[in-house]
Amino acid sequence: MRTHLPHPVPVKKLPPRKAVPVARRKKPVLDDPLFFLPGGEDAAKAFDWFLLYTAPLCEFDAFDMLRAADVAAFVPTGLRLERRQKVRAKQPKRFVAFQRYLFVGLHPQKPAWQRIHDVPFCVGAVCIDGEPLRVRPIVIERLRRLEKSGDLDEEEPAQTLLTKLKSGAVTPGAKVRIASGPLQGFEGRITIEGLNERGELRLDVSNNAITAPLDIVELLG
Repeated sequence: MRTHLPHPVPVKKLPPRKAVPVARRKKPVLDDPLFFLPGGEDAAKAFDWFLLYTAPLCEFDAFDMLRAADVAAFVPTGLRLERRQKVRAKQPKRFVAFQRYLFVGLHPQKPAWQRIHDVPFCVGAVCIDGEPLRVRPIVIERLRRLEKSGDLDEEEPAQTLLTKLKSGAVTPGAKVRIASGPLQGFEGRITIEGLNERGELRLDVSNNAITAPLDIVELLG
């Protein structure tokens, strides 16, 4: 259930995007996860944690403003490879794991809801029976472990297929489709030879032996 942020502080309406007086984050630092605690990372258990909604595509901005206001905040993120303009190779980029959600930590004796109201990108809180939902610190710790271990990262389809081939989860005879290139749309099966010396996949397509790069092959079924 969505609700406005706790009263008696009046809820601020979300201003138009151009009216927001904040420098937008252009290049998130890869080694800088979106986690901030005023007392250091060991102080997480001393805070009451709550789950907030943000305006669409404003999770990074909300985090930046909360950190500037000295409010504990956490946005779970992962890494994915994306091809940027004028760059041939794909580069890692940080993305939000749960869109439009972020966690805030408030000191039990000094809940700083007013500071949160001053952040226009925070538009509401997750509530139960009209009260903000409290999130146990252990949930924050588990999400941080998932983030650090890379379990929130997005694997490239080619990397996922390669992992499955090496682990034995995908075996010769598995049905595949060629997703792009001259043979786009053709279906075939992985041959017993599997990968060749160049890392390409050997396939049997309509009784013809061909090889195809992993990044244009997708599994069926």
